[in-house]
Amino acid sequence: MVWRYLWVLSGLSLSLMGFAETYHVAAKKGDDVAAGTSWKEPLRSLGEALNRAGSGDVILLTVGTYYTGLSSFHINDNLTLIGGYTGEESEGAEPTNQAFRTILKPSYDIRCRVFLIGSYENPNIQVLIRNLTITGGDATGDTLARCGGGIYNYADTELRDVEVRDNKASFGEEEGRGGGIYNCLGRLTLTGNSVVAYNVAGSSGIAAGWGGGIYNEGGNLVISETVSVSDNIASLYGGVGFGGGIYNEGTLRLEGQVTIRANIACKAGTGGVVPSEEEAFGGFGGGILNHGENAETLIYGGTISENYAVADVGNGLPAYGGGIHNEDGGKLSVFFPSIIRDNVATAGIGDGHGGGISSVRGGSKLTVTGTVERNTAVLNAFAHSNGYGGGIYCGKADGSEASFMTAEGSAVIYNNMATTGRGEAIGNGVYPPNLTHTVTLKSTPYFSLNYGSGNYEVSDGDDFDVMAYLHIGSLSSVGKAAIIVNGESLPVDKGTTGPITVPGLQNIREDKIVDVGIFVSVSIKSADFVETELPVGKYEVYAEEPFEFNFTVAEGHRDLIRVNVNGKFYEPDMLGDGRYRCLVSLTKENTSISPVSAFTLSFLECPANVSLFLHGQSLNLAEPLAVAAGENPYIEILYTGRPISGQLKAYVNGRPTNLFPTEKSGIFELSLGTVVGNMEVQLVMENLAVTPSPRLTETQFTTSAQGVKVEMSDVRTVSIYTLTGELKVKRIVCGTAFVPLTKGIYIIEIGGKVSRVIVH
Repeated sequence: MVWRYLWVLSGLSLSLMGFAETYHVAAKKGDDVAAGTSWKEPLRSLGEALNRAGSGDVILLTVGTYYTGLSSFHINDNLTLIGGYTGEESEGAEPTNQAFRTILKPSYDIRCRVFLIGSYENPNIQVLIRNLTITGGDATGDTLARCGGGIYNYADTELRDVEVRDNKASFGEEEGRGGGIYNCLGRLTLTGNSVVAYNVAGSSGIAAGWGGGIYNEGGNLVISETVSVSDNIASLYGGVGFGGGIYNEGTLRLEGQVTIRANIACKAGTGGVVPSEEEAFGGFGGGILNHGENAETLIYGGTISENYAVADVGNGLPAYGGGIHNEDGGKLSVFFPSIIRDNVATAGIGDGHGGGISSVRGGSKLTVTGTVERNTAVLNAFAHSNGYGGGIYCGKADGSEASFMTAEGSAVIYNNMATTGRGEAIGNGVYPPNLTHTVTLKSTPYFSLNYGSGNYEVSDGDDFDVMAYLHIGSLSSVGKAAIIVNGESLPVDKGTTGPITVPGLQNIREDKIVDVGIFVSVSIKSADFVETELPVGKYEVYAEEPFEFNFTVAEGHRDLIRVNVNGKFYEPDMLGDGRYRCLVSLTKENTSISPVSAFTLSFLECPANVSLFLHGQSLNLAEPLAVAAGENPYIEILYTGRPISGQLKAYVNGRPTNLFPTEKSGIFELSLGTVVGNMEVQLVMENLAVTPSPRLTETQFTTSAQGVKVEMSDVRTVSIYTLTGELKVKRIVCGTAFVPLTKGIYIIEIGGKVSRVIVH
């Protein structure tokens, strides 16, 4: 509306040249007998300024409150009204205060609307209103009764930075239309930062209401820039509600960053009573209702969100179109980048149809290429009613038509819900379900898609053009890249550097699941003592993401359990009742996973100046370790002090085992071989040039209350048994060693010689 803004400035200039007049009005310091042609001599009332103004004149108002008198302010000529002045500005200047602080409202105890603009006989006038708040209007007893509580417009009118709030069309048992504004055959433009909020069409009793915020009867309504239509109600107390925010029977165009939010078609409940079929009228179009074959709503941007067709939890009336309802041959188009989000058809106990959009009867036409997300047909956990089309409801059987794809783009319809209650969910995305198919898109950090990850509804038989974009220059340096559509893997060439068209999404006749990313093959193997949660076989899964491997061990299996992942062994988490879980961190390499039995690795003896490492991890020698069957563990041995006149020897299950030097100085390696059972390891320092102590003939041992002390002149194997023949200890000893034993009689065998000892 650039031309109109220039016209305002030209009007100001013309007034200075004598072709048009500019009237100044100051609520606090003006006087209605003054000339009113400057801020030095302002008028006091807007009514007096309107009486004096002629075609093309301009009225400037200071901040303050202006009352209507006994009837509405009436504009019946070309006129400009601008509020927000302080009275200190120079002639021709813009207002200092741009906020909604110039207030127009009915006089005390007067029930009338605030503005009547034009008339049926005189609609061809142009009016601009800026920087005003229009509030407190009530059209119940006014001329053109119960229509347009704040404004009734016939003219070509622009509201720029105007607030229309807290008005009502009807107070009583009779229906009301246009709680805030009624546009009758006129051209009405709302722009700038205008707000239409907290208005009610039918405000008491069981009065029905049409257009809580705005009613457009056969006119041309344009809403643009950052205008907000919010918190309006069509029917406040149980009557039928049509269009909580806007009711349209003409042409409605939304563009820019417009917000249609938190409006309600039908607010109050029906006391939990479900009406008969003849009474089954409820809430229609929480945000917008587009009605009739001459009605067309075109939405080119903005957000329609958090609106309710029926808002009360006890309301048993049916509800249609939480965000928008289109009916009886109307034409509704929601184009990209418009967003229909978080709307609800009903929060009550009646059936809900189209949480985001409904379109029914008379060959109504619906076109959507915008986003329809997170809407709900029935939002009531206790409701037994049915939800039809969480995102969109289309009464295709009654001749209505719907399209979710044009040459300009495709609809984004995802994450909607038919019901949160106990009734039947019929089409979470779109109703009827066979009208569309769900395409689920998934991707990894290596790729992005021209559509984000999520669920999308695509019309039956349509194409869905999805492009995958690489986040790396080439696939040559990473794992296997593939596109998986409904389980069928479609490899991507290694040299690919540009965007990739996802195949298999043409002429869609069924639901599709699309995975795009870097994949690896995971082979799951089993054993005779386990049952894996996933069947044995190969799976294509995302690379470098966690993979959960779950399995159950057969009852009676007593061995420890480990999970073999590409030759490395991991301890799984116990879930109870024999169930285990192992979370495997995948790389870009193919992976083999299998559960195996495990055995214990114990260290009976180790010199104080030696440290041990298993697979790079320092060992705690006080507790046995678990090693998997089939594993080939090796131990790194590091001297922490230099051995003197001795040599380190290793024994595995009593058998001498070689130590091998490594490339690292001072580090030796002990290979334990393939694990087939429990193992005991002893590391002892054998003297090379030590003569036996004179007090030792060969072997001596003494007993105490805690065990047996053994003194050896050379390396010997010591075995201690109970009297029943049970082996208690078997150890290789060089020098002196203490063997703890409980109280009792034992047999000691050393080098083939047997003795009996008593531990007191």
